[in-house]
Formats: sequence, C-alpha cells, structure tokens
Amino acid sequence: MLRTPAPTTRRPAAGTSTRPPPALAAAAAAARRRRHAAAGPRAEPGSSSGNGAPAGLSEDVLARLRAAEQEAARLREELAQVQQQQGGAAAAAAAASPSAAASAAAGTAAAADASAAAGPAGRIDSTDSRELPWTAGKRTAWLSEADVTFFTGAGLTEGAGLGEAGGASASAASPEAEGVVRRRLLQGALATAALAAFAVVPTRALRLGAPAKPLFFYLVPLVKALDQLRDLETAVEDADWPRLRAARAAIVGPPGNARQNLYDAVAALDTYSGDSAVAKGAAKRAEALAGEVVEALDALDYNRYFDSAMMGAAPSGAQNAEFVKFTREARRAAERGLRAFLALMPSEAVEGARQVVEQQREAMAAM
Repeated sequence: MLRTPAPTTRRPAAGTSTRPPPALAAAAAAARRRRHAAAGPRAEPGSSSGNGAPAGLSEDVLARLRAAEQEAARLREELAQVQQQQGGAAAAAAAASPSAAASAAAGTAAAADASAAAGPAGRIDSTDSRELPWTAGKRTAWLSEADVTFFTGAGLTEGAGLGEAGGASASAASPEAEGVVRRRLLQGALATAALAAFAVVPTRALRLGAPAKPLFFYLVPLVKALDQLRDLETAVEDADWPRLRAARAAIVGPPGNARQNLYDAVAALDTYSGDSAVAKGAAKRAEALAGEVVEALDALDYNRYFDSAMMGAAPSGAQNAEFVKFTREARRAAERGLRAFLALMPSEAVEGARQVVEQQREAMAAM
C-alpha cells in the first residue's frame, strides 16, 4: 500500500526578512495618498456640508431648491400686496358714495318682494307636499295649504312692509301692508254680517215658492196619523214591537209622510192666514211644534236610541220594560205635539181634513 507524502510548508530561513523592499513600499504609499486626495475627505453619517445642505446632494439640486424657496417668498409678498390694495379700494368706495349700501339693501328688498309676489312655496312638511311613496301626486287632505292661501293670500310677513322676520325689530308697516289689513278686515266683517243675517231668516222663508195645494190637503195625513197614534197605545203597553214598527213606518214614510206634510202645512199657513202678526206668530209656533213631532215619531223605534242589536236576538224582561217606558213617553209626546199643531191650524181646514178621513174610513169599511 502506497502512502501519500504530507504537504510541507516552507519557512524562511533563519535570519531572512518578509517585508517588501523600501522603494516598493514608498511607491505604494504615494499611490494611496494620491487616490485619497482625489476622492476628498469622507463625511460622517448625518453630517452636512458647509453650505447647510444635506451631504450627498449635488450643486444642481441645491440650486433648484434655493430658487423654489425664493419664488414662493415672492408670490407670498405679491398676494399680500393685492389683498391690501383691494381692501383699500372698498373702503374708499364706501367713503366716496354712502348710498352704495342703501342701493344694495334696496336690491335685496326688491328681490324679496318679487319672491313674495310669486307666492309662497309649499312646505315640504305639509300633507299635500309631503313625499309619500304610496300617495305620490295624490291629494291627501280635504283642506290644503293651496286652499287656505287662495282665500287668505300671502301673509304680511311674506311680503313687504314688516321688515325681515329674523331682524332684531320689525319696521313699521308700509301703506300697502296696511291696505291689505284693512281690506281683509272689511271682508271678514261683511262675511260675518251675511252669515248672521242668514241665521235669523226663518226656515219657512227659505222655501222656494208657495205650496201648490190647499192647506186641508196637507192636514189629512196628519189627522189620520193622530188617530193611528191613539190606536198604538195598546201595542206599546203589550210590547208588540213588530206592529209598532209597521205603524210608525206608515206614519213617517209613505203614505203618511208626516215630516213633509208638517212643514208644507206651516208654509201653507202663511198664505192662508195673511200677513197679520197673529198669523206670523202661529206659523212660528207651528214650525217649532213640527220639529218636536218629528223627533217624537223617530223615538217610537227604540232601536234608534238603544244598541239593542248588540244585546241579543230578543230583549230580556227588564229590557222590555225599559223599552216600553221609553216608547210610551215618545207616543204621548208625538200625540200631544200633533194635537197642538192642529190647534194652530184654521178650524175650517182641520174640519175639512177630518171629513176626508171619515169618508176614507167608511169606504174602507164598506169594502
């Protein structure tokens, strides 16, 4: 087996030197000094050059930064000069023409007048102007702002003459505003007087035209109704409600038509008795009695005053007793009022009506 010899290191012999020759070392040192001088001194991190600029910036970049700073300073100075000149010109114009402010205020007032003449805009929170997705474009109130404005017009604070609403104090009303106030007061007074005059007019005077038939013709169904009310006393005491309702329907509705015949008889009484004070007093009293009779006839049906439909199919004994008492009073009031009404009518007209009723009764009995 062959062995590889181990590498050996040569060492200089004792007494010899490893340094380069002096001439070569001097030449290398001179070359290093020349390179260092050409590169310049090395700056420490974070240090700056002598002109205040960060290290590593070229002279071109530094020159551009200085030029930008100078331009910004110049623009700031020009802006300050322009603002100073404008403020001085405005102060000079105000001092030279004191009416300029008044003209501007007049222009503002004229614009407000034009806006008021155009009419106030609808409020967004009003029922007609509110934006509702389910009622878009539809009227949602029976009385809207447009209806009120049509009668009242624009308010005085919306027009000229009372100053601005947001001011410290409103100026005196202008002559135009005072005229609007006087005109509306006059219109309100006239409307009130007209309504008061209409209220005192008797109801019979509002009837168009005189009755076309004789007075006794309207008294015939009333005399017959008086007899029917007298006959209903037994039905009321026996709580015979079906018979009572049928009789009431014949008196109030056709063929009796008690309401219409009562007021027709009042109107015919004026033309029958003349214009004497006694006749006018009788007609006024007969008109009041006609209303009482109509009300008593309505009370003959207790269903119009009691919620009997919610009590069950048939009223109980206590309920029947209460209904009998109520209906008894209504029948008596209707009979009493109808007798008083016929007493105010001319006796010959009432007698003629009774004769007609007797003849009809005899004819019915003969059939």
